[in-house]
Amino acid sequence: MRSRRRRLGASMLCVGAFVWHGASFAQQSIGRGAPDPYVPPDIVGSEGKGYWTGAGVPPGYPPIYAARDGDVPEGVEPLPVDIFSTKDFYKDEALWFDPRYYRCNSPVGLEQIWGAYEVPLIGDDPPRTAAWGFCDRDYPREEIVSPYPFRTAKAHYEALLAEARARGGPTVYTQATLPGWSGRYVRRRDKRSTWFNGAIVQIPTYLSLLTPEYQRRFVQQMYHYSGSNAPQWPGSYCWPEGFLRRLAQYGGARMSLVMTPELILDIRNAAKTLGMERPGEADIFVFE
Repeated sequence: MRSRRRRLGASMLCVGAFVWHGASFAQQSIGRGAPDPYVPPDIVGSEGKGYWTGAGVPPGYPPIYAARDGDVPEGVEPLPVDIFSTKDFYKDEALWFDPRYYRCNSPVGLEQIWGAYEVPLIGDDPPRTAAWGFCDRDYPREEIVSPYPFRTAKAHYEALLAEARARGGPTVYTQATLPGWSGRYVRRRDKRSTWFNGAIVQIPTYLSLLTPEYQRRFVQQMYHYSGSNAPQWPGSYCWPEGFLRRLAQYGGARMSLVMTPELILDIRNAAKTLGMERPGEADIFVFE
């Protein structure tokens, strides 16, 4: 068991020389200093809980949708078949890049439509009554892909290391001179804060980032959220986020950060499937 935990620790640690530059250096760097990604004013929808991210639905958070209960958004021509009504989504591959195939729902919009987040928007006569998202909303693909030219993390790291050496670095820190950033953090829970949350992106935009194999897998996942109502949650198999699904709207909100001169350790909670928490202490994760 001790050796297994050591291997786990090695996989979770980021060990290396961390180089910290001022803002002026970062703006001139080949691999740092890009502007923060765009934050849109609205989600794509549909969302039964509106913008609320906690349990329950307090007053002032109405559902968000473009149409529901058999209606179609004004100016939108529905497809003859979509992910709710299809008999075989594999045969619909020519439609996968049309937002109307998903009734313009975001990935989270499909994930929640049967009530996974407490407020269903499937209607009383599915698939006819399933809600629509907003077809005129999407997130720019260029805001998702890296702004840097590197094809691998290794190339990116090597470029940053070369920059640091050219400036006389990398700086070697002691515990006394290291920035005092260790602590517990809570990230922004707003559904619009990042495309990772899955609420601001149309599904075809997601697909454009994937290889053909994973496009098929992603559409398969979306079908089981919607048409078949047989969702395959990573947590059902004790998998972490990223095993196909990467919609982190609710998972990993709290972070425990530990910094030493030798390592940076970032531990997060994620759906309580891969660990336990001891009150008053850092999150303790036990992997089996």
